[in-house]
Amino acid sequence: MSIPARFLLLPVTLVFVACAESEIPDRKQVDSPAPPTTPAAPESTVVETFATLAKRGKAVYAANCIACHNPDPGLDGGIGPAVAGASPELLEARIMRAQYPDGYTPKQPSQLMVALPYLEGDLAALAAYLAPPRDDLETPPVRDYGGQP
Repeated sequence: MSIPARFLLLPVTLVFVACAESEIPDRKQVDSPAPPTTPAAPESTVVETFATLAKRGKAVYAANCIACHNPDPGLDGGIGPAVAGASPELLEARIMRAQYPDGYTPKQPSQLMVALPYLEGDLAALAAYLAPPRDDLETPPVRDYGGQP
């Protein structure tokens, strides 16, 4: 049984058209100009304000510290002492190494706190949040110690 040539022509034509279409660029791609790009600011020029740092520090504190310290950092927690007003040196020593700075007398004699080195990038934010209020700032730090981030 032989197949007429006209029936073979249709599948060959479809294969040829399908292959040819894959090489034609998408019309939208050809006609649309590329979206404009703006260069990112160098990291060295990005500066967080004290208020922005304090706000971020509040979120870091709520996510990492309130399990032991009070949601209000001005009050003692179930395990940890009040930490409002803690110096950046104390925060760095306790958070990074679970130690105290030289010459520091702890509020509690316990050694329960473990080092939390993953918070290294958030030390400045925590220090800003826990810092005593300052009068020399145009924008005062976030201070509501209400226990919620």
